Amino acid sequence: MKKSSLKAFTLIELIVVISIIIITSTSWVFYFLDYVKNQEISQKINIIKNNINKIDTEVKKYEIFDYEMFFNTSNLTLWYITYLNNFDIPYNQTLTLNTITWSWNILIQWEASLTWTLKLYKKQKLFLDKEITYNESIDFDFNTDQYYKIKSTLSWEILNEININYFWEDNINTEKNNNIYLTKIEREDSSIINELTIKNVWWTKTFFSWALELNDNKIYLYFENNWLEKFIKLTK
Repeated sequence: MKKSSLKAFTLIELIVVISIIIITSTSWVFYFLDYVKNQEISQKINIIKNNINKIDTEVKKYEIFDYEMFFNTSNLTLWYITYLNNFDIPYNQTLTLNTITWSWNILIQWEASLTWTLKLYKKQKLFLDKEITYNESIDFDFNTDQYYKIKSTLSWEILNEININYFWEDNINTEKNNNIYLTKIEREDSSIINELTIKNVWWTKTFFSWALELNDNKIYLYFENNWLEKFIKLTK
């Protein structure tokens, strides 16, 4: 009887093959997880970029007169504020964040004879609608898993609209490691600033930092999530 020419794998060879498969599979798992995280942060900062482009287009089409958008890295880095139709309005709403109580304060200076009606929307749903008495201070709690829209009238005259947007407003899971942070604002000459205001009035776009106009034609906003960093390039 002829012996079979087939040879079986030895135990060492099997261990080596299985080890290679495990190492390769693990590498692909880490690669896939990094790819998913990369796509997540890209998607989220694209929302911000698209929002800016959308408002620019609205100015260009005369759907709104102007906007003023504020970014900041020195306080809370999860939000940015947009003021719409702020130009040439005698009574402007302003918004400030109290970093001690983490509450927003809405302020407007107006005459006692006028009536201020405030409408505050949380994720498009009206949750505050009230008539404000003269010199009354309006505060509402800071909540980082929401975005807000403030629409008001003063004796039937429409005031400027204010939007508070969050970098991760589309997240379902609001755990800390899913937050998107604005970590750095870089100028055209690579110098760093911690505050940026974008103004667009009648399609004239300007950049400001601490009320000083910047001559830059482009600014970079750097965002971070789970040790991944991405940037948005803003241009005039």
